[in-house]
Amino acid sequence: MQAIFNFIYLIVFLSYILLSMFIIYHLVRYSGNRSVMAFTVTFFLIGTACLLFANALLFFSIPFDQFIPALNMPTYSPKAPF
Repeated sequence: MQAIFNFIYLIVFLSYILLSMFIIYHLVRYSGNRSVMAFTVTFFLIGTACLLFANALLFFSIPFDQFIPALNMPTYSPKAPF
C-alpha cells in the first residue's frame, strides 16, 4: 500500500515539475526585458526548488503505517502446537 502512495506522489511531483517548465517557458518567451527575465526565472527556480524539496521531505516523513492502520497488516505465522 505504501508503494501506491509513493506512485501517486510521483505522478503529482512530476506534474509539478512539468507545470514549472511551462511557467518558465512563458517567463522566458514573453518577457520584455532580458535582465528582468533573468531575475524572474532565477527567483522562480529557487522558490520552486525550495517548495518541492520541502514538499518531498514532508511527504516522506508521514508515517503511513500509523496513519492508516490497514496498511500495517501483520503477516501470518502459524502458532507452535505446544
